[in-house]
Amino acid sequence: MSRKSWIFETLCKSPTDLDTIVEQYELTKFRTEYTSVGVKYTYRCALYKRFPSCAMQLQAKQLSMTDVDTFEISKFGKRDHEKRALTTRAPSPIRDDVKTYVAAGLSETQIRRAVTIDHPQWAAQKQVRSLVGYYRTKNHPSSFSLSDLRDWCIERSQTPAHTPTESDTPFVLYSIWHTQITK
Repeated sequence: MSRKSWIFETLCKSPTDLDTIVEQYELTKFRTEYTSVGVKYTYRCALYKRFPSCAMQLQAKQLSMTDVDTFEISKFGKRDHEKRALTTRAPSPIRDDVKTYVAAGLSETQIRRAVTIDHPQWAAQKQVRSLVGYYRTKNHPSSFSLSDLRDWCIERSQTPAHTPTESDTPFVLYSIWHTQITK
């Protein structure tokens, strides 16, 4: 197994210089190691999940235990953002279309058919089902807490009186518990 060959880049005299270099290279902290000399930080490309072939890494080694602010910066690998990682997420145009169809009130079957017509090259119908479920619950939650119900009742009780119709006549949940005490 071959070891990585780190190339010396620069010497940092303060943690703010180190942060500046990390931001300049667009890196995130990957690993922190504690050695006999001091701390060693390894940073990698901030977009490593999107571009797994990107091998860009930076290593900051503390030079001594007495001088905690001085770091030796070494670099490994090259930035490679040519090949993007494969994803199972539905493409943006399909997600936007499903969102529009859910807002229009179409059924799941109608949405699947519309997506098939609009995007014939895309065949992942199971994702349409999960997208429909996601957008429906996002826009119309199916469960309410008692405090939501109480707030709704208070809000409705403060509205001006009007002639109720069959659909908006109020109802009151009424329950009587009879307890019988036997002696």
